[in-house]
Amino acid sequence: MKNKSVYLIIPNCTDLNRGDQALVWQSVSLSKELGFQGDYYVMSDSKDKSFQTLEKGLKIFFPILKHPSRFFKKNDNIQYNTLLKIKWGLIAIFDFFFSITLLIKPLRFLVSKFLTKDLKNSLNLFEQSEKIFVKGGGFLHNDKKGIISFYYMYYMLYHIMLATSLKKEVIVYPNSFGPFNGYFTKKLASTVLGKCKKIYSRESISRNILEKELKIQSELFPDLGFFLEKDNSFNSLEYIKKNNIPIRSKKCVAITVRPYRFQKSKEPKILYEKYISCIIKFSEYLNKNNFHPVFIEHTLAENEHENDSTAINQIIQKLPNSTYSYIKDDNLNCEQIKAIYSNFYFIVGTRFHSVIFSLSEYVPAIAIAYGGNKAKGIMKDMNLSDYCLDIYQLNYKELVNSFQKAIKNRNEYINRIDEYMKFAHKKRKMIKGGF
Repeated sequence: MKNKSVYLIIPNCTDLNRGDQALVWQSVSLSKELGFQGDYYVMSDSKDKSFQTLEKGLKIFFPILKHPSRFFKKNDNIQYNTLLKIKWGLIAIFDFFFSITLLIKPLRFLVSKFLTKDLKNSLNLFEQSEKIFVKGGGFLHNDKKGIISFYYMYYMLYHIMLATSLKKEVIVYPNSFGPFNGYFTKKLASTVLGKCKKIYSRESISRNILEKELKIQSELFPDLGFFLEKDNSFNSLEYIKKNNIPIRSKKCVAITVRPYRFQKSKEPKILYEKYISCIIKFSEYLNKNNFHPVFIEHTLAENEHENDSTAINQIIQKLPNSTYSYIKDDNLNCEQIKAIYSNFYFIVGTRFHSVIFSLSEYVPAIAIAYGGNKAKGIMKDMNLSDYCLDIYQLNYKELVNSFQKAIKNRNEYINRIDEYMKFAHKKRKMIKGGF
């Protein structure tokens, strides 16, 4: 009996980020539509944090190059002290030289004999795989120049390098790219991506950056989150009612926020406090105007920097209990949370996949953009740039004005969503013709 083909989904992610989860599941779905039938393995550093993906019939394998924080955890990681950075730097140096040996065939043969059982299994899967798919997203960007940014880019690109060193075909599903700061960072990204079989950009800003800065050609294709089907067996309206959310009596506005480091600023703490204050004032504005804010924990995490509840709790402690609702449920998956978003009148989203889930259900949105070109690029391509606000310049007056404009032009806004969704489904049909 012929063995099943093996396909890998990279890079490392878990179910805690509902956006990443959606992109993984849609990457598998699209790959199967294209005729790649077999066993799919998803890279994750934790089976416990990927149990919903396992329930989908997918398999898990561990990353070979791991984050240097694995030995020195700091869960309250809104900021890092110098000592911790030095510790991580020493681990990163060791990881760098170790990982390079696996990219060189003679050394790989020797070093593989000393790998742990999990790492041997991961390396074997790379060797057995027919194709490697890079899930959609926006992980390839850096805000600053320097050795730390270079290593971050190396870390994020490493498993693509391993795949191409093994002569495997790599397909990069719709991603955002850039900015790329620093000569060596650009050179690394250009060299690695240049060896991929096919690259898709999920918005035109990133496609232009790839072409102009890295001399890499890519095809424009919508974020795979637009194609995620909500779970129709999950009664989202009943779920909302059980959480005492006045969905029938008021126009409910979903809000997603996140802790953010503001790495490009010299005053990150001040900007973060300003961001939190802006959302507090906006929530008060909603209440005064007969809207009801509903905070949704879109992304879960052990670390404060990624855990949305960190920022939500800082906001709601300043608001009277009766003036907001809060959906916090570890058991929700991306298909269920998308169904929940579909019931809202509007969304203000910092987590951009909360915006994508809502837009694809024809719920208008304001996106608060951070980290690369994803929000800015996609909202521009949807002709919705007026409703995309930069987190670094975010202020209460601008947020209210943008919200009022969206409410006033609601029909026009929904027409623009419809135009883009038609474009998205047309592109989906075209890609089925293969690579």
